[in-house]
Amino acid sequence: MVANNGGTGIHTGSTPLLSNLLYDNNSGIVTTPVTKGPVVVAANLTGVNGTSVLVAVPNAAAGTIVQIYQAADCNSSPEGRTLLQTDTFSASGTLVATVPLQSVGTSLVATLTTSTNGTPATDHTTAFSPSCSEVLPESAVVTPTTVIQNASATVTATGFTPGETVDATVHSNSVDVGQVVAGPDGSVHLTFTVPADLAPGTHELVLVGQTSGYMAVAAFTVLAGSGYRLARADGSVLAYGGAGLFGSAEAEHLVAPIVGMAATSDGGGYWLVAADGGVFNFGDAAFYGSLAGRHLNGPVVGMAATPDGGGYWLVAADGGVFAFGDAAFYGSTGGTRLNAPIVGIAASPDGLGYWLVAADGGVFAFGDAVFHGSMGGSRLNAPVVGVAASPTGGYWLAASDGGVFSFDAAFDGSMGGKSLNGPIVGVAATSDGNGYWLVGDDGGVFSFGDAQFAGAAARSTTGDPIVGITPTEG
Repeated sequence: MVANNGGTGIHTGSTPLLSNLLYDNNSGIVTTPVTKGPVVVAANLTGVNGTSVLVAVPNAAAGTIVQIYQAADCNSSPEGRTLLQTDTFSASGTLVATVPLQSVGTSLVATLTTSTNGTPATDHTTAFSPSCSEVLPESAVVTPTTVIQNASATVTATGFTPGETVDATVHSNSVDVGQVVAGPDGSVHLTFTVPADLAPGTHELVLVGQTSGYMAVAAFTVLAGSGYRLARADGSVLAYGGAGLFGSAEAEHLVAPIVGMAATSDGGGYWLVAADGGVFNFGDAAFYGSLAGRHLNGPVVGMAATPDGGGYWLVAADGGVFAFGDAAFYGSTGGTRLNAPIVGIAASPDGLGYWLVAADGGVFAFGDAVFHGSMGGSRLNAPVVGVAASPTGGYWLAASDGGVFSFDAAFDGSMGGKSLNGPIVGVAATSDGNGYWLVGDDGGVFSFGDAQFAGAAARSTTGDPIVGITPTEG
């Protein structure tokens, strides 16, 4: 997306579409120098979420309502416009709204109102005049397009006045991330650090030339930084490193204790599952169903999410598997005589299969999950308590004494033979498969390979043990 307000308004090509106006709650509409920038611009940030629209009203008060319309052209009458989106400024300055996907060349009109019925925003002098801009192709690119919190990314753009200073701001939090001077050809290249507290999801990097008022916008996706979350049996959740905390089930009246946890792939949400099959969702993790209130042949002991976060599987101690959302059912050991109860489930890398693991180390593969071996029939010093999948299709098993058994996955160490304050209850792998964490029921966390230690939990004063760990990594 680009916008140019070089003295006579925002341009698309040579046609001015927007005058240099600024809405001020005290003074109403006032003309402003070119360096103040446009009032509204539309960005063709095409993707699954639609088209992003940047509305810049530097002096608008928090709570001011913006309505965005689709129009046949910038001269169309109000009666011929279609309302696409209503949004509210949470703070003075700018707002980024997402409207249904629009094609290049579509005219978008923005108006300020003081109520949802469309009444124009007014003060003692005048109302805010509608502003129009066409949807334009992107002229800026962020590389990589997906980046984790607190990591570096580079934005490249063209079209600025040679030698002018260009300001870079990340929206929707409106965080300044740096300045750069445009080169002799009007291009800019800026490496910036993604704010550590920027929420996972799609954001916009906005570049504005201080002299020309020229603007370029590029979209990029933020993933949670490296870290992990721990879940307790009482439903409380603890976050470490770059993992965000989005809520817990601690205040819920749980019919059965929490026994497992799974996270969305972008790190922006997670699910908890209870022994009775109840599911609790937080952040961007959606609820797709549960087993609460249903008769079960065995208690639920774990869960796994699909790679896109659009579904999940629950597994019971008898080997029964229950699929929700876009998670497909590929089979189970329900009704099969087992030498030991099932204790965990892990999804294959593409989500088209899964492994179940039993307390005796037996492994059962379904769908495209490949069987690479098990500890079934082997003498174990302690029962197996969990399984984690490698991104290459292998897996690790973890035992309560800290022993780790790798199958078509790298062995990076274990706590086997070492003194533990509490038994190991879970295992989780890093996103590249070059490391893993073990967690004990006392909250102790042990990292191996490239898994980074980000903290451990104190033992619960109520006696509720830790029951699981999920990583959050880009």
